[in-house]
Amino acid sequence: PSTGTVVSSLSSGDTTKVLVTANSGYFVSNWKTWLSDQSVGVTDSNVTGIRFEYSAPDGYVDTGKVMASGIKLYQSSSATTNIAFVYDGTIYAPVSCEQLFYDIGRSYNTTPEEASSIIFNNFNTSLVTGMSQMFMHCEITTALDLSGFDTSNVTAMLYMFCNNTALKEINLKSFNT
Repeated sequence: PSTGTVVSSLSSGDTTKVLVTANSGYFVSNWKTWLSDQSVGVTDSNVTGIRFEYSAPDGYVDTGKVMASGIKLYQSSSATTNIAFVYDGTIYAPVSCEQLFYDIGRSYNTTPEEASSIIFNNFNTSLVTGMSQMFMHCEITTALDLSGFDTSNVTAMLYMFCNNTALKEINLKSFNT
């Protein structure tokens, strides 16, 4: 997205009007590349837990790394492959969440016993139009609570959970498709 203003609604099929400013809380779709570039010892292939929070979770330390949108990266002090994206405002999901968590934690050294979770305490999906393959091959969680997801603008969910062998439970309570 270009620099501008975060909008609170989106006309069907019109993604060109979703614009963000610095410190807007917009989560980037290329977060895996961004994370790898931060040199904090965790990448999309070895991450075992991800959280989206309004404030730092207990036991997590600030890495000093900040996305251009103002979202800070925290790491668990006891399990450094557990990370948290923290922003004191709303974290907005990208308009296209396609493959957003695709293949994460899919290290051949990670076992289902080591899998942790993805926690969406602060992750606004109201502007999202695409969720295809969003969790495909995502091996870091056995349960997903997506009850806070707003799917009213989503038009594509093809293979959203495909080939996720660790996943056993999904809460889709709020899905409006």
